[in-house]
Amino acid sequence: MDPASLADYDLVGFGSGVFAMAMHPRLRDFVARLPGVRSGRAFVFSANGLGRLQSRPFSRPLSRLLEDRGYEIVGTFACKGFDTWLPLRLVGGLNKGRPNAQDLDRARAFAAELRAKVEAG
Repeated sequence: MDPASLADYDLVGFGSGVFAMAMHPRLRDFVARLPGVRSGRAFVFSANGLGRLQSRPFSRPLSRLLEDRGYEIVGTFACKGFDTWLPLRLVGGLNKGRPNAQDLDRARAFAAELRAKVEAG
């Protein structure tokens, strides 16, 4: 995908699982290559071992990078994901079965909120 083509969209989402306390390196590299935009809007999403309550340390660096490219962050979403970070791997991981149906329901509600924001201007 040509990163410049994202300027044609009203809203763009950027997200990944969290790996070693950060969003995936390929996503970070992609965002770092984005050309600046004048008035782009974006949202950030992730699945991580800690879930939505502790997602800010993971989403904030990517949000800042997007803001540096001219994007306005209109929302963030996070849910728990299966976590096999080194010490957790020894006990078979944490949050097996996540994201689950309840997480997907929360994601749908988040998407509806984003749609309303975009339609409102």
